[in-house]
Amino acid sequence: MDVPLDFPEADPDTIADTDRELNVQLHIVNALKPKGFRVASQIQWERDRKAWENGNLDTEPDPIDILWIVKHDDTIQFPTAQVDTYKWYKVEICTPALAFSPWNLRHVWEFLRIITRRYRLNCNQSCALHIHVSTAKKEFTLDILKNLMGMIFTFERQLEQCHPSYRIHNNSSTFSLRDHVNINQNFKPGKSFSCSDRNWKEEWMLDRQQKGLPQKLPPARSERDFLAAIFSATSKAELVKMFKSDEDFRLGYNIGFLDEPYPDSFKRTIEFRQHRSTTKPEVIERWLNICCRLVDVARQTAGASNGEKKVFRRFLLDHIGGSADDFGLVMLLVNLGLIKEAGHCSMEMANRPDVRPPRRSMQGSDS
Repeated sequence: MDVPLDFPEADPDTIADTDRELNVQLHIVNALKPKGFRVASQIQWERDRKAWENGNLDTEPDPIDILWIVKHDDTIQFPTAQVDTYKWYKVEICTPALAFSPWNLRHVWEFLRIITRRYRLNCNQSCALHIHVSTAKKEFTLDILKNLMGMIFTFERQLEQCHPSYRIHNNSSTFSLRDHVNINQNFKPGKSFSCSDRNWKEEWMLDRQQKGLPQKLPPARSERDFLAAIFSATSKAELVKMFKSDEDFRLGYNIGFLDEPYPDSFKRTIEFRQHRSTTKPEVIERWLNICCRLVDVARQTAGASNGEKKVFRRFLLDHIGGSADDFGLVMLLVNLGLIKEAGHCSMEMANRPDVRPPRRSMQGSDS
């Protein structure tokens, strides 16, 4: 983010880094508050919270879950162009916990409209869109989680077609479930390279190459056995353990917040981390619809009849070993009832050779 030169700041050569970041965050806060948004700087909120706990502030700060929070994210990389022309800052925006409704979507779109007009933004490949989805005030039960992870594990390759290739391949920020979680038994916790090293994946591959070992390991068990293991889990903690790895918070789908006991009493969500960063409302809304629909189908199936549950599991079994070329993203979205999203994705994929299914001959091959 490039902040205008009129933001309130002392001499940039003498001000501390934290205070400089605070000034940037407060500039954004002050641009949004007059528009009716309850927004706060993370740095200022943490200072106010500490002051209130120490008795140095009369009024308790608003709970962070009802606020739009402007944060610093050090994983963001600066743009390579116009480096000397503008002063760039690493900024992350977190929405409050919002019910999934057209009214709240309009709030998000208005927020985006304000900041895109007020600031120069650079959403490069180091940025991403993360969406947290819960079951609102209802419990995220074991059956719901089984259904959800069964769907995501079965159709992960199809869902990857929603995203550009740089979010899928050679990406140190998001890793696929099929290739990296414990259920695969290829990347063993504590034995692979540390995820704190941004080059760990490359080092792991180089190490195997030097030892003459294959860089991509075969699955430790069949895909149907994977699915059976998911539905055989006896607790959410067991299921969370299946979908853990050394790089938990870098997985494309993170269910660590649903562990037992809950690591965060408020954030009982699944985190969808695969999507590229964008400020386009229609793109965000399409992905949000897909994420929420997956959770909704999992929830509805958990409360369905035994016959309907059998149909659901048969659907997963029929596609767990299939190719994304034969049953792709568009067909998946149609089956989920997301007809509008299927139409948009179909048009996008038609313009992307990297995800376009290969053409097949109308004539049968010679025997």
